[in-house]
Amino acid sequence: MTAPLSSPTLFDPDPVVEAADAPAAAIAERLIASSTYVARRGIAGRHPVEDAVTLAIIASLVAGGGRAHHDTLASAAGVAAHTFSGLLAALRRVLNVDGYPVIDLDPDRVTVILDLQLLRDQFELGRT
Repeated sequence: MTAPLSSPTLFDPDPVVEAADAPAAAIAERLIASSTYVARRGIAGRHPVEDAVTLAIIASLVAGGGRAHHDTLASAAGVAAHTFSGLLAALRRVLNVDGYPVIDLDPDRVTVILDLQLLRDQFELGRT
């Protein structure tokens, strides 16, 4: 017997995951548009993190509940895993306002942690 056409298959997208990605992308987009981020992006050094990369990393972290393996984030950002530590250092310079750890490494040294509440506060992103 075959399954009815209306039942989901193994390869159908998960609607719950797609719905969860929308708020993550919205937070990341508000971050990129914030005046604080724009001002701080200038202090990132000679090679500032591109907005699209920041967007991908923040959206991935928010969608993952504030935690993600650095290889996962490298993949999301479209960079090689062995170059991600330099990218993360540059992103930390931009996001860690006044030394507060908005984005940091877990003691395991491979998990990146995002303090979403601090991100919202430091960059005035609001609640939604």
